[in-house]
Amino acid sequence: MPLVAWGALAYALGLLLALSAPFLGTLGFVLLAACAALTAVHSRRPEPAVYAALFMAGALIALGSAAAEGRCHTRLSSFDTWAVELNAPAYPGGVARA
Repeated sequence: MPLVAWGALAYALGLLLALSAPFLGTLGFVLLAACAALTAVHSRRPEPAVYAALFMAGALIALGSAAAEGRCHTRLSSFDTWAVELNAPAYPGGVARA
């Protein structure tokens, strides 16, 4: 399998893991991947180190995205009412841009 495909698979696996597993479990896998990357660098094998780094990147990006989504949900659910300003006139049954 080509190197790019393995890299994309490692990145996607990191994203999938972080979006579906609990926070501490994901951090455990990220630390395990960091150890694998350091071991691969130490043994002068760059390919596994790159795959581990891509896995960590995908997992950490997904964790950041999930945290931002949680903050947004918390903030939006704290409002009692929402005010919407329309850019065009709205008519019953029509579509208007907000």
